[in-house]
Amino acid sequence: MNHCQFAAGPFILGTFATALFLGSLGFLAYSLSDNLVAGYMLPAVYYILNMFSGEKLGNFYLFSLSKESMNEKYWLLGGALVLFAAGTAYRAIVRQVR
Repeated sequence: MNHCQFAAGPFILGTFATALFLGSLGFLAYSLSDNLVAGYMLPAVYYILNMFSGEKLGNFYLFSLSKESMNEKYWLLGGALVLFAAGTAYRAIVRQVR
């Protein structure tokens, strides 16, 4: 073998942050619409938007590791926590109102 080495940590964290962001985006869409299809559709649309828009989404660009940038992954992780908290809070408020 050629003894190839790379740092696996950033790739694992980056993949986790991206998956958590897309999942939280779907959870928020489901929470707001109470429609499971919307919960699946919004992350898929956002993923496709990222594929065709390039880096125009700024800090919320999903494919930043291909540009060797880890900064966007921290933004995605923070955004995921905010989206999940907003979805959870909205569902809790709706349950109390009903």
